Amino acid sequence: MKKDQRKSVVLRGYNTATEANIVRSMLESNGIACFLSNETSVFTPGFFSASSTVLLHVMEEDIEKASSLIDQIPEAFSEEES
Repeated sequence: MKKDQRKSVVLRGYNTATEANIVRSMLESNGIACFLSNETSVFTPGFFSASSTVLLHVMEEDIEKASSLIDQIPEAFSEEES
């Protein structure tokens, strides 16, 4: 598949941009293209909203590898929402 025809999908959601950026950095250091959305949304403590979740996107062909790498992160450092 040509690079310009690749499709991204939302793999996970995180409560904070810090958590999401840690995971994004780890994936990128393992050769997985990814990006975040909703990174600058407003977070109100005690109130959960799908719009306040920072979303981690990966390319469709990287879902399995990315999931496997994320599953290796200790739970204390990664509390996903989706």
